[in-house]
Amino acid sequence: MLKHINRIAYLKHVLDEAEDWSEYFEEVEEVLTTETAIWTKRASKVNVSVVEVPLKQGQTSHWKQGDYGGGRYIDWDALRRLKILVEDREYELKRRKREGGELWVKWFTAIMAAIGALTGLYLAFVKGTK
Repeated sequence: MLKHINRIAYLKHVLDEAEDWSEYFEEVEEVLTTETAIWTKRASKVNVSVVEVPLKQGQTSHWKQGDYGGGRYIDWDALRRLKILVEDREYELKRRKREGGELWVKWFTAIMAAIGALTGLYLAFVKGTK
């Protein structure tokens, strides 16, 4: 019947439907652990680190140790800020790649314009000498 369940989507659905999260510590921790793993992996691809997210006052680290699953995770606020940093950096890299791709068009156009100008000068000189 159902071969694949998106675990993170299911957990978010459970938490959205819950009136009180106090009963769902394990689910919250699993969501945080999974999201942290996903976003730190994406962050490493674009050279962003959790360390770049400013710490709250009184905190010494972003990382927390899970009580139920045993995984390490960062809290919601730091995760939200990390997501913003990663998405901004990904956008910046895509923009640079796109602009770099358009650069060859500019060079090609400049070279063709120079060839056209030189050809025009040559033809004007040849016709002018006859």
